[in-house]
Amino acid sequence: MNIIFIIGRVLFSGYFLYSAYSHFANSAALAAYAGSKGVPAPRLAVLGSGLLLVIGALSILFGVRPGTRHLPDARVLEGGRRCEDGAENPVREERGASRCGAHDHRSLQVGFFPPVV
Repeated sequence: MNIIFIIGRVLFSGYFLYSAYSHFANSAALAAYAGSKGVPAPRLAVLGSGLLLVIGALSILFGVRPGTRHLPDARVLEGGRRCEDGAENPVREERGASRCGAHDHRSLQVGFFPPVV
């Protein structure tokens, strides 16, 4: 049974390591986009969020501090909840009212905090 948990940790942390790599590889474009949205110090914000992704992914991979290891990644995913038009958590029935992208991170947030039975 332990091998299943190890495989799960490798796959789950691999998503965030790939995302961090993409963050650093495309940092100029991401910083330009963040700057166009009014983020102060966009280059530093992009590099900082990429660092949070690396720290969180490695702590998931190696099982470091199980009680708090999800906080860096959960904080990065929290930023994915705002839509392009500034609406927070739009109602799904109003599909034309808000333009949320395909990056809905709520399903990944569930992976951090498993349901309590």
